[in-house]
Amino acid sequence: MFARHKSALFPISLLLAMGLAPRPLPAETAPQSPIEWVRKAVHNEVRSVSDDSRLFRYVLKKENNSGTSVHQMVEMKDGILARTLEWNGRTLTAEEREKEKRKLQALIDDPEERKRKFREQNDDAQRVLRLLRALPDALLYTFDGNESMDGRDTLRLRFTPNPRYSGNSKETYALRAASGMIWIDTADARVARFDATLTDDINLGFGLLGRINRGGHMLLEQKVVGEDQWRIVRLDIDASGKVFLFKSIRIKQHQQGSDYQPVPQMTLADAVQFLKQG
Repeated sequence: MFARHKSALFPISLLLAMGLAPRPLPAETAPQSPIEWVRKAVHNEVRSVSDDSRLFRYVLKKENNSGTSVHQMVEMKDGILARTLEWNGRTLTAEEREKEKRKLQALIDDPEERKRKFREQNDDAQRVLRLLRALPDALLYTFDGNESMDGRDTLRLRFTPNPRYSGNSKETYALRAASGMIWIDTADARVARFDATLTDDINLGFGLLGRINRGGHMLLEQKVVGEDQWRIVRLDIDASGKVFLFKSIRIKQHQQGSDYQPVPQMTLADAVQFLKQG
């Protein structure tokens, strides 16, 4: 999920009668209960975060409160590099293109800038890992049927907050009020889609630091993009709230990844040159 980018149980016999039991993985140890499927998928997602054996370039379209942009992305062993191609529907001017090239060159010339860039990416990866690892315990899951997505069989699970969950990290706090669906690919045991809505307000720091309003929504989709590799192809986040009790905020973020193409292992200099050539 989240690569570069819980548990009410139904009797299996009843699920079979209802037509809701999952079609199992070929492996002898295929999960049988909802929580087993979630734990297996989370295990695979966590493992994929550190898998740099196969890398890709791709196009990322982003929309947020500032506007829309299109970026060329390239994965490396140490992180991901990006170059902006479009802004608010127009191609960059010659001056803007030169600025993008200077930003890339700074990663080679300035060790501190390079460390800062990759430290931020590592911090983001750690936040994702904390969220992933919380999924089995933070939510309660029930079978909701099988569904075909892009020609692949997925198991659909419905989830609600686990009232016994006490995690309070910034990354996992919202799970205490999240309800929705998760789709798990039954062949690879990977998260194909995660769709969550906040059913209650989330107070941060007992409400003193801020609040995220109920109705906030997150949708994440993954697909196989080549060489049996999964990548995020869609991420939508839409929420509102307040910071320090008085400042209203609106979180709007939509991302779409496309045109995934495999690339060889690159040095930083090779990746910068690749993006400069455009």
